Amino acid sequence: AVGGPIQAIVINNKVSNVCSGGDGEADAELVCQAVADGLNLPSADYVIPSSTGVIGWRLPAKELAEDIVPLAIQNLQSDTVLNA
Repeated sequence: AVGGPIQAIVINNKVSNVCSGGDGEADAELVCQAVADGLNLPSADYVIPSSTGVIGWRLPAKELAEDIVPLAIQNLQSDTVLNA
């Protein structure tokens, strides 16, 4: 995270987001920006992406940013990780 302390980590599995024939860095930045926006962080610089999975598969960044991230943020809670 550039410019400040880490406030969030985005972790996805099954898609490594490397060697996908697309712009993996831009895809990760789009998802990080969605997380920053949803958590009211000053910028995506406070969010770190982490991907693991099949090399060559492209991250479905638009779907994650528009559909999954808002749902995940809506379901954040501190009692247990079981419903996260």
